[in-house]
Amino acid sequence: MTEGPELWRDVGGFGLLTTADAARLAGFSAKTVRRAIADGELVASNVRGEYRIWPEDFRQWIDGRRVGPRKIPTTRRRRASDFGTGSVERLRGLEAGQ
Repeated sequence: MTEGPELWRDVGGFGLLTTADAARLAGFSAKTVRRAIADGELVASNVRGEYRIWPEDFRQWIDGRRVGPRKIPTTRRRRASDFGTGSVERLRGLEAGQ
């Protein structure tokens, strides 16, 4: 099994990747790569029932899924004073049916 830089082997002089090659490079399963092709996320050529992927298309697919650090929303606990004065009295009035 070829790994690392050697995986970018020449296939017919074009340097195309199979779904298995792309999966090994990305650390995914071949099924995940085939699903990305089927969903139109990853561009590939279908030659006699076998997918071939240009390395540049593969890189664009991987780079297109980059995510940055998530900004965690800041929340603060609401205090009774946030509801204004008289909230307890209004609540008691509602409960009493007034």
